[in-house]
Amino acid sequence: MSTIDYAKARAEVSSDPHLFMLAFHAGWKASPGEDTEGYVRSLIAQGDTAAAAGYLEGLAARRKVAANAKAVTRKAVTA
Repeated sequence: MSTIDYAKARAEVSSDPHLFMLAFHAGWKASPGEDTEGYVRSLIAQGDTAAAAGYLEGLAARRKVAANAKAVTRKAVTA
């Protein structure tokens, strides 16, 4: 299952699938220096749980892709 397929499946079971996917995209695009924790806290404080979940899923997906890319690069360099 691809990253976007996984996100779509998670969105379908959220309280607001459209908001989840918008937030997923925002989390995916978050810059490394961005205050992601503060942003998620503000979403939760506003009661936007679908947005908070989507944002966190986007962050996690992006970090997983980045970590896998680093591992592949490291493996290629040491081979």
